Amino acid sequence: MRDPRHAHSNMAVCVAVIAKENYPLYIRSVPSQSELKFHYTVHTSLDVVEEKISTVGKAMAEQRELYLGLLYPTEDYKVYPLHEVLIVLNNHGPFMGCV
Repeated sequence: MRDPRHAHSNMAVCVAVIAKENYPLYIRSVPSQSELKFHYTVHTSLDVVEEKISTVGKAMAEQRELYLGLLYPTEDYKVYPLHEVLIVLNNHGPFMGCV
């Protein structure tokens, strides 16, 4: 069972719905005062997506099984794609000695 003191470490703090043309259709972040920072992080992550897709080629990018993994780690957050449509920023918080 997870320690409730560390529950915040996996909290999604921003979700972005991405258009097929690789631009955000919708961005929602909590807390809202960090919204500008998350907009920047989402757009930077989209550049990483574009770069990764261009390196594997258009044919491979069309496959549904394209796994991009961790896109853009920062000091406070990690950015992951989900099904090439959503980007979720997870607050990984300070290391507390438990995994």
